[in-house]
Amino acid sequence: MGAGHFSVEIKRFTEKANTLAKQAMAMLLFYYERIQPVAANTDLEGLLSMFEHDRTHYSKMVASLMPVLNMLTSSELGPLLSPIANDVDDSRLITDSGRIINNAQVAYIGLDSLTDAMVGSAIGSLLLSDLTAVAGDRYNYGVENRPVNIFIDEAAEVVNDPFIQLLNKGRGAKMRCVIATQTFADFAARTGSEAKARQVLGNINNLIALRVMDAETQQYITDNLPKTRLQYIMQTQGMSSNSDSPALFTGNHGERLMEEEGDMFPPQLLGQLPNLEYIAKLSGGRVIKGRIPILTSSTQAA
Repeated sequence: MGAGHFSVEIKRFTEKANTLAKQAMAMLLFYYERIQPVAANTDLEGLLSMFEHDRTHYSKMVASLMPVLNMLTSSELGPLLSPIANDVDDSRLITDSGRIINNAQVAYIGLDSLTDAMVGSAIGSLLLSDLTAVAGDRYNYGVENRPVNIFIDEAAEVVNDPFIQLLNKGRGAKMRCVIATQTFADFAARTGSEAKARQVLGNINNLIALRVMDAETQQYITDNLPKTRLQYIMQTQGMSSNSDSPALFTGNHGERLMEEEGDMFPPQLLGQLPNLEYIAKLSGGRVIKGRIPILTSSTQAA
């Protein structure tokens, strides 16, 4: 059955449809009766099912999504995020995460979340979801994959379920993530629960903490450090006398080496770390108290 026959057939379905809504329903019926049995298309059927869905219920489902979609497709963001590939007047390079990685390129993406947190968060989440899809492709089909380093500042702004999967399974695709955040509560607020926040941080192999003022975050960091044995000297002294002869008395003085379990690094001290000093727990169980050096040029050093 050729395309010409389909064009004749569809006219018979739509000739009595005098409105756009009726024409759409006629075309939908034409697809299910004539085209689906011989050339089914799952993508098209997904769109048709959306069209058939109850409009009131559908509008309720996408009520929170539509404002974000409008922001991502309007103004300068529209052509930036959704360029037209065959536009001859657009000379910009169109790329994606897979091409950037395969070509060993570097991408710096500033989300400007301070100006518009909603748009910045949405774009960041989209990028991380795309990177997770690329990681899955590399894991299943990659040959001699080169390592990929992903640095995410203010990670709590963009964390989502695909990103958690990337943290959990990305090593198999040779993807290494470095995330930075301010407090434990940032992840809890973003994910909606403390358990989900712990799921995010539980997939991190190395923990490096600079000065932290939040008590909950201090406790979380130090809870991840091993306990240690603390030694101290206990001093004792005593005196006794005879009630019959008060002038006669005896005295003693003693020292004992005591040991007890304690924190390797007390939580409160995290709030007193000087600038650029840190506590780190690295993979393999190593614990480090270190200082980040200040790099200067040779002229400044002189």
